[in-house]
Amino acid sequence: MNRFRCALPVCLITALSAVTYAPLAFGAETVIRARPAPGVVVRMLVDDLPEPALVVLLLPGGDGRINIRNNGTLNRLDSDFLVRSRQHFIRHNIATAVIDAPVVQRKRIELGITHRRSKAHAQEIGAAIEMLRARFRKPVWVVGTSRGTISAANVATSLARNGPDGIVLTSSFAMATKQAERLVAPPAVSGIQATFDFSKINLPALVVHHREDGCGTAPLAGAQLIHNAMINAIRKKIFVVSGGPADAGACQGRSHHGFLGIEKQTIDAIAGWMLEKDTR
Repeated sequence: MNRFRCALPVCLITALSAVTYAPLAFGAETVIRARPAPGVVVRMLVDDLPEPALVVLLLPGGDGRINIRNNGTLNRLDSDFLVRSRQHFIRHNIATAVIDAPVVQRKRIELGITHRRSKAHAQEIGAAIEMLRARFRKPVWVVGTSRGTISAANVATSLARNGPDGIVLTSSFAMATKQAERLVAPPAVSGIQATFDFSKINLPALVVHHREDGCGTAPLAGAQLIHNAMINAIRKKIFVVSGGPADAGACQGRSHHGFLGIEKQTIDAIAGWMLEKDTR
């Protein structure tokens, strides 16, 4: 049974274009391309809602390679939480854009941790945000899951121009700051890396984590540290989720790490908070 309930200090909730097609019942999807640097192309699969409330740029985990084809189909990472569940955002009139790993000199690269932390990667995401903002003329949020949270944190802490209007981190990869360790008790978590200065984030910021996430690189304590470190966020919250089966490996998308079985409830809560409909 899924459980959604509240308790302090956290809330517990158990150049454009190409081919258009309609794999979802809510709108057509289009392949578009951003070119952040010479020889670099970033593809996105965008749902073209006519008048969305806002837009979410979805940053998958793993190596980030979803291999978007010209006809809009994907042949990798279809089990990723954000990739397989994006239609639930559309139910809230939120347009989605799922981003692929960049193609550099005609070769699609893997998004390793080093590249996800890099300035070049922040610029890649910034170019995607700029294109989406021009296309929809609506706020653009970045939503990352697992290793995708490294990319989201990178762009939110490093870009003054073309940065996102808000950030959501789901199943956060271990990357809390030393400052965060001083803000909570116990003061440290084994394996947490001092990667980003989350105090630089002055946007709405939401952290979402499964209480039973068994992935060793995504501890709940790390998500709590990240949340506490966002001391300058315009508004912030952490949702700790319970429920659903644990089907695949602990760090795979079809498990607690990927909110298996509670995708709709989780995204409903995320969307409600983003649209300021949350009353908890």
